[in-house]
Amino acid sequence: ATDVMDAFHSNKARNMYQRLPKSKPETAAVLDATVAPYSQTEINFRKLRDQLEADGWWERDFVHEAKLLAIWTSLVVGAGLTAQSAPPLSTLLLGLAMTNAGWLGHDYIHGVDKFSNFMRPFAAVAAGLGPTWWSDKHNKHHALTNEMGVDEDIATDPFLYPWAPDPKYDSPLRKIQHLIFYIPFSFLFALWRVDTLQVAVDSVETKRPDAKNELWFLLAHYFALLTFFPLQVWVPAVFLSGLMSAIIVTPTHQSEEYFEEYQ
Repeated sequence: ATDVMDAFHSNKARNMYQRLPKSKPETAAVLDATVAPYSQTEINFRKLRDQLEADGWWERDFVHEAKLLAIWTSLVVGAGLTAQSAPPLSTLLLGLAMTNAGWLGHDYIHGVDKFSNFMRPFAAVAAGLGPTWWSDKHNKHHALTNEMGVDEDIATDPFLYPWAPDPKYDSPLRKIQHLIFYIPFSFLFALWRVDTLQVAVDSVETKRPDAKNELWFLLAHYFALLTFFPLQVWVPAVFLSGLMSAIIVTPTHQSEEYFEEYQ
């Protein structure tokens, strides 16, 4: 199995697929001859990962987890308490809570331990972002990072162009995108929410695992949002949270190398 395969599965799952039928030595030799050998960078990374795991960095710190959830809870409570008396402050706090929920949900969905499996619906309940949609999109990003035409996290045209496109697909806005980037940035969470609902409904129709429960979690999120926060608070908060998250995420992707061919 590849490093990507290992990264996306728990220790239990990795032990299970070790029991799958193995290729014959002559078949394995043919397969090895068709791919590039492991680079020294890959070998060093594996050694580093094994060392970090042996040193205990893979062990869950529940006190730290409680602190992170307490921060998110305090932001939500603060936003709720000021929703009527101080709407701008409530929007700021709710936007921070949504951003916080997105990052926490990101880590829980990526996680492969029992705690992460239990907290997997958090992104749907707290941020309105579905785990199924997230996994479909985001796992591809980590498996094929910055591969042009494949990694959806850098496929932002025609709103933003990370690289110069074919002239027939170019836009006059590319010349001023460094001046107006905050506008498409702010739509990030709004777009993700729409995509989430589309995938959630499609997942129910195609009977994907746990799809109905995920849709219920999303409905619970919007029930709470519409019950406790007026439109003039939560709608701007969605765009504020999108702006904050995009400012964090986009530069970290664009500062790395892009690949035109499969890696």
